Amino acid sequence: MFKKLACLGLFILCFTSSGIKLDAFQDFRHVAKKAIPAVVALEIRKHQPGNKSAYLLNPGQRFEEGADSNHYKNPSWEQFHGFTPRAPNSPPPIKAGFGSGFLINSDGYIVTNYHVIRDSAEVLITLSDGRQLEAAFVGADVNTDIAVVKIQGEDLPYLKFANSDQLEIGEWVVAIGSPLGLRQSLTVGVVSGKGRNHLELADYEDFIQTDAAINQGNSGGPLLNLDGDVIGINTAIATAGGSRSGHIGIGFAIPSNMARLVTEQLISTGSVQRGYLGLALQALDRELAHAFGLSTSEGALVVQVAESSPAANAGIRQGDIILELNGNSIENNASFAASIALLKPHTPISVTILRDNKEQVLDLVLGTVPELSKSSSSKNTEIGIIVQQLTPELASELSYDGERGVVIQKIQPGSPGEAAKLRRGILILDVNHQIVEDTEEFNRLIHNAVISNKPIVLRVKQGNLTRYVYVKVR
Repeated sequence: MFKKLACLGLFILCFTSSGIKLDAFQDFRHVAKKAIPAVVALEIRKHQPGNKSAYLLNPGQRFEEGADSNHYKNPSWEQFHGFTPRAPNSPPPIKAGFGSGFLINSDGYIVTNYHVIRDSAEVLITLSDGRQLEAAFVGADVNTDIAVVKIQGEDLPYLKFANSDQLEIGEWVVAIGSPLGLRQSLTVGVVSGKGRNHLELADYEDFIQTDAAINQGNSGGPLLNLDGDVIGINTAIATAGGSRSGHIGIGFAIPSNMARLVTEQLISTGSVQRGYLGLALQALDRELAHAFGLSTSEGALVVQVAESSPAANAGIRQGDIILELNGNSIENNASFAASIALLKPHTPISVTILRDNKEQVLDLVLGTVPELSKSSSSKNTEIGIIVQQLTPELASELSYDGERGVVIQKIQPGSPGEAAKLRRGILILDVNHQIVEDTEEFNRLIHNAVISNKPIVLRVKQGNLTRYVYVKVR
């Protein structure tokens, strides 16, 4: 009892000492009144077991050679109403999950997490006033776990993005969503940390950490400041005791500046274009930093430089340490990659590097991510990827010189390959400890494992990192 009263006294003291009036809870009520009308609940429906219909996010973009798995845009809203057209007399999709989202304009565009709608046959949107509408798919970016869907409507309430770069640790934040299916639930907390990465939640990570209660079903909902504007998309929680555990005070949200840039491109083109530098990087630990004469482990160590890339043309070399991007300090390799990922091709940048204990500033212009050649490519429907033979030209382009194997060219949304977190550009070296020499050998080894009901273990390489990946086939 004493501890509870002491905490309450401290809580009031925090309000009064900071100059905020004791009726500060009015601020939260203001956020609720402004934001809740624009927050929606998502009901995810999937095909019934045994239905052979493909899990297609966009019926206008099927999984074929030459189809970009990050480009799902359907050119005409009239072509579809939901996600996957059902064959005549096929069983209707069944409810399979729920999530959250929020409207970002009055025309019905809704932002959520990609992992919320992945594998969906249909997505049903419930508005704050109880109306239920089917959503149409607009686009998704697997690399940041962001997706956009659309409902039909006019003059709908919506939320605005705030500038997440101005967010400070200790600042009040509000999370709204549908935890455990409880629609329009509001929780309050503070910003516990910024720039969280190396969490293996997405390819590009720059998460906001918060202690606002976030549970299953909150994914895709907004994290708001006290003005009722979006500063993040609630995405994941840390749990104790397994995946069934609930909120323990550690939640992560995609920052609004990243979300804004991604959603704008998804709405306009259905895909995301990113600038290309041509570097393989690794984080600096204390020992490496000491070896390079650094007092801290901040920065990104250059491991490889792709030939004829913007980085190579600017003079960046293997062994250089990138300290700053456009005058801003770089925390580690993940934060640098996330920053580059937010820039479009042909964007001029400057990087500060450390070489031979001397700092240099190099100016360059970002390029376009190289397209993998469509020649010698092969589709493997059993794990849902398209692979390409590693040629000398491709090896040089992707910094895989001296290696052999096949390179992942495309990933089918909702496939076993995507579930295993395989990504475009990864080099597959072995299948079940057997060397892969070409696409034919790769397909044979995968097929033999599937028909023998054996587990599939791939040895893969991405950048300078080699690891094993287990692929679970449905």
